[in-house]
Amino acid sequence: MVAVGVIGCGTVGSAVAGALIERGYDVTVHDKLRASAEPLLGLGAGWAETPAALARRIEVLLTALPAPQHVRAAMEEADGALEALPEGALWIDHTSTDPDEPRRLAAATLARGVRYVEAPITGGVTLLRAGQMTVFLGGDPADIESSLPFVRCYTTTQLPMGLHGSASTAKIISNMLCAVHTVVTGEALMLAKKAGVELHSFFDAIRVSAGNSFVWETEAPLVFNQTFDPDFTMALHCKDLGIG
Repeated sequence: MVAVGVIGCGTVGSAVAGALIERGYDVTVHDKLRASAEPLLGLGAGWAETPAALARRIEVLLTALPAPQHVRAAMEEADGALEALPEGALWIDHTSTDPDEPRRLAAATLARGVRYVEAPITGGVTLLRAGQMTVFLGGDPADIESSLPFVRCYTTTQLPMGLHGSASTAKIISNMLCAVHTVVTGEALMLAKKAGVELHSFFDAIRVSAGNSFVWETEAPLVFNQTFDPDFTMALHCKDLGIG
């Protein structure tokens, strides 16, 4: 079985690593905080003290980090993974990032003989945990094809978008639309409430009307169950909006 490494054991990275372990892959993980990786270690994942140490043990690397600077730190700074990856290794990056970064990294990985696919994912954490997310893929078509057996372990829809930068562009625009829909969802609920409309009926009415959206179906229910926890921080959303 292929040896796989995952850098970043947050919400996305943990779901990715967990799905790969479940499929029988030999998975090694690394995170700045070992505590974040403990549940995965309990599932049988190996641990690496540094990104470089992880890279020396694997054939396929997956990264799921908050922002471009975290990718640079894990891959290119001291004890970074890029220099330690074996020639011919495949790197799949699930970080939502500035489209200029995949273009820059494409040149850096080519010089190292490493295959690189940008692969931002979308759809929400509930779908991620159910293995039903969508992944946008950018890069060389042959490398994208090589990535599919792995990303299919935790996504149901895989969309090749074009060369490096294209997938990140699509993801950033998607998150901009998501932000707009979220704001308008709150405004719509407020208008209905002020007008005296019963909100559960109002939710159903919009859900079956031309005004429906994915955000309406997934975010409006947070108001009704009073959780207000979409598993995606304001800081990350502001990061994506800033890139947009």
